[in-house]
Amino acid sequence: MEDRLLAILQLPKEDRVLCQLDACNHPVYKRVHVVIINSELLVIGSECFKKHFKGEIDNEIPLYTSSQGKLLTEAERELLKINTEELIESLKNDYELEIQKIEESKKQDKERKLSDKEELNRKIEGEEQKRKNQSKGIRKIEGPIDHHKMAMARDIINKQFREERGINPDSPGFSGWAKFKAEQLYLEMIEK
Repeated sequence: MEDRLLAILQLPKEDRVLCQLDACNHPVYKRVHVVIINSELLVIGSECFKKHFKGEIDNEIPLYTSSQGKLLTEAERELLKINTEELIESLKNDYELEIQKIEESKKQDKERKLSDKEELNRKIEGEEQKRKNQSKGIRKIEGPIDHHKMAMARDIINKQFREERGINPDSPGFSGWAKFKAEQLYLEMIEK
């Protein structure tokens, strides 16, 4: 098994442990490194970690904790002292559960975005269908225009706008509406 940094742990000073690298036995607590060296699970201090690995894996992110280290609970500190393998197994399980939660959250976000996109597409399709339905009753002028009848239609509509609605048909916002109404009246006039 290749040498690996499994975890960086933090302990209160009163719960410090002894570095296990080459019988160092220096007390460590701030940045306790749990590593596999030559297939052996060891708890070592940060200085021994740097000296032993000499840049090989000292920048590596631990497998089961953050680079800042995990502050251990009292139960975890006791487990570190009596059964480091069990503690690492527990950290591994916690890590895998966290990864599952993140993946599930990403999956739910993706599903929600897909659902939102589908809902938006349904709304857009509904609006397009509504516009199509509305435009079915609208007729367009085709062929040559009888300019005399078109002028009559405009005059009638302009008069209606001014007298019945109190609107200037040439003002912005109303000119397009007046033009549309005049075209519809023109189509009715040429059909008769």
